[in-house]
Amino acid sequence: MTARGSVATFLLSGLLWAVLRATAVTMLGGLAFGLAWANEPAARLQVWGYYPWWLGEHWRSRNLSIYDRLKFFEVEIDAQGQLGQRNGWPQRWQELQAAAHARGLGLDVTVTLFSASRFERIFGNSKRRQRLLTELLRLATGAQGIHLDVEIFDNVSARALAGFRAFCAALRSGLNQRGTAKTLTAFGVMGAQVDLYDRATLAQLDHIVLQGYDSHHLESPRSGPVAALRGPY
Repeated sequence: MTARGSVATFLLSGLLWAVLRATAVTMLGGLAFGLAWANEPAARLQVWGYYPWWLGEHWRSRNLSIYDRLKFFEVEIDAQGQLGQRNGWPQRWQELQAAAHARGLGLDVTVTLFSASRFERIFGNSKRRQRLLTELLRLATGAQGIHLDVEIFDNVSARALAGFRAFCAALRSGLNQRGTAKTLTAFGVMGAQVDLYDRATLAQLDHIVLQGYDSHHLESPRSGPVAALRGPY
């Protein structure tokens, strides 16, 4: 599968991630550093990082110039398709936005949804889906892009799955119509029973970050490494 480019694989402090595009990216929870490889000679190593809201003003003591892109974490999607807990975004983070802009550093907003029942409620309903689309396009005004962290591991209905994929296409179209270029990225989970991002949906994304950790955990049906570098997990 590809999304506007090639597959890049990289090592993340013992965790394996991947980004689909012509660039390779390394990310750490909080802020990032690491090694990356891409299969195109022209691809340039990039350093990305999530910046979780609970780190507060910690960014002031970091050397932001070493990063290419940050993803503010997080703004939560509620059961009505609205953006509920925003953790101070954007008002409390204006100085971080200004610092990122001054350094030419991309800053995206991560929106999260971790409940299968909430996924069904939103994407199986056209009104809630449209409400979320409107809110995300408004949210994108204060950032350089939207990062979808939709972590659903159980099977969902065909209706909700189709709704989600249609939503991604509509979000891509809406972002393209903004005055300035906006990126759309997503987080792909490990071991899910449902594949949210089919080939057509991947084509709407600028990057996809693949979860390369928690391959095996306490509730896993079989034992194995936490972050396998090769082979079936």
